[in-house]
Amino acid sequence: MELEPAPALTGTPAVSFLWGEEAFAEHLWRELLQPDGGEVIATWRERRFAGAPAVVKNVHGAGCCFYVGTYANTPLIMKLIQQLTVETDLKPIVPNLPADIEVRRRSGARGSLIFLLNHTDQTKQVDQVPQGMDLLSGRQME
Repeated sequence: MELEPAPALTGTPAVSFLWGEEAFAEHLWRELLQPDGGEVIATWRERRFAGAPAVVKNVHGAGCCFYVGTYANTPLIMKLIQQLTVETDLKPIVPNLPADIEVRRRSGARGSLIFLLNHTDQTKQVDQVPQGMDLLSGRQME
């Protein structure tokens, strides 16, 4: 893929692109992508970039790569995660987590540990916790 440099965008209005039916606004910078065999996933809508690729997917062997030609803000990252989840049949370790609950898995030769971290000052209810032992209380989780 070849990339053309884009001018600095300080103070310029947002330019948007479409990924399916969903629009994403971009304020900071963008790249004019010229995919060489990749699949265009999203396209710019305005100005000199209108119709040009904003997100390109390339497949190589059993893997793939998404190239995002702009700053990846939170809504765009969430869309990318959603796309990867669908394409890879990825399942969460603990589904339907409340806001501000983080889950981490640490695995080794003797097994794995799952940590649930509450980043708030309030008690949160988490359902569908995997089987195992709660290391803080010693209770068996079923």
